[in-house]
Amino acid sequence: MADVLSQRPSDFIGDEMERMMRRFFGRPLFSETGEGFWHPPVDVHITDKSVLVRIDIPGVDPKEVEISIEDNRLLVRGTRTPCEEAAKDEQCWYNETRRGDFHRVIDLPENVDGSKAAASGENGVLTIKMPKKKEAKAKVIKVQTK
Repeated sequence: MADVLSQRPSDFIGDEMERMMRRFFGRPLFSETGEGFWHPPVDVHITDKSVLVRIDIPGVDPKEVEISIEDNRLLVRGTRTPCEEAAKDEQCWYNETRRGDFHRVIDLPENVDGSKAAASGENGVLTIKMPKKKEAKAKVIKVQTK
């Protein structure tokens, strides 16, 4: 009984989630080394002229990220490679950084012009800027009468 009480509730929930992932996927979602599938945080901002998407991917080379737009959905995928091996006299004591593949799908507004999208990476943040399509102005048609 003392073992059960010494665990924090968050430890129990994490263990239970890991068991569910093993049952569903046939493997753990994350290994103990922090490697596996991960979800980088995403911010989406809309202005009058564009849509900005910022994705936090520290440790990922922006040139190695695959970005595409299909059916008003932004698809971003890449990989954060495993840490370099520690020096001979070092041992990993604590590791919270997730490694491995990531894949994000972001629904975009209908009026985004994906053909003019541009992406840049700086300080571990990938920024994708997509201009909005120019609104078609309504054309007034006069009815001709005889």
